[in-house]
Amino acid sequence: MFLGSEIFVGKLPRDLYEAELVPVFETCGNIFELRLMMDFSGTNRGYCFVQYYTAANAIQAIEKLNDHEIRPGTINTALAASISDVTSLYFYFLSIQGGSLEL
Repeated sequence: MFLGSEIFVGKLPRDLYEAELVPVFETCGNIFELRLMMDFSGTNRGYCFVQYYTAANAIQAIEKLNDHEIRPGTINTALAASISDVTSLYFYFLSIQGGSLEL
């Protein structure tokens, strides 16, 4: 993990996939990883994480692609990009029955 090199991208159209996303984000530098969050139905959840090799590329992507229309002429397709807070770890729906949880 490269500190400060991952961005969060929201407001994605639900029918948008990696084939359309990767070329857009590659304009700002080499991508280390793109994680598109998916529903069980096979559509995306409207957001993804893009990690670059350098923090400079991540900052460039935010400056260049925040409010970028991924599909010009289509309503509500302006991306929302920001640095991802990679220092947080969240646990949801933990159930501990008759014991303790050790991390």
